Amino acid sequence: MAEIVLVIVAVVLCLGLAYLLYSRGSRLRLALDLVGEAQRQLDQVRTDRHALVPEFLRMATAHSEQDEHHQRAVQDALRRARTVKDASEIGQAEERLTHAIDALAIGLIEVDQHRQSLGSAIDLHAQMRIIEGRIVSSIRYYNLAVAKYTSQRRQPTAFALRTAFPLLVPMEYQDVEAEPVVEFRP
Repeated sequence: MAEIVLVIVAVVLCLGLAYLLYSRGSRLRLALDLVGEAQRQLDQVRTDRHALVPEFLRMATAHSEQDEHHQRAVQDALRRARTVKDASEIGQAEERLTHAIDALAIGLIEVDQHRQSLGSAIDLHAQMRIIEGRIVSSIRYYNLAVAKYTSQRRQPTAFALRTAFPLLVPMEYQDVEAEPVVEFRP
């Protein structure tokens, strides 16, 4: 009789452990899926901005051919931002691109003090700043999803599952929205 009770207790404990691992695994998979969705949204917003940069460069070249240094900086930053795949480097690459675009915009303002011939460039820069805000929001969402996932992964009940779920790190990104925005308008 004691052996039957011991077997029943062992079966109940095994079933309880299996349920605990299954439910913790489900939560971790859901949290990892949210990180993946955040990454997908960020990639889409980045692609939107990357598509606008060559046109901005074309306009900048038409207005100021002598500002080759800033134009090359934008080209290099765009190339890096397009090729980087590691989440830990995406934020830094996009931040570098933002600073390069703004430096080129400042160069345009210095060339054309009256801003009369910069109409399209002004509008395009404004559009890229709006997209920059979306990039910042997407990175924040990604980092929140990573924090939630990491918190769930650290749970003692997830210890046995840690090898199946990768360790993720948040993106480093200086919030450029907090910095002064380049203003073209007088």
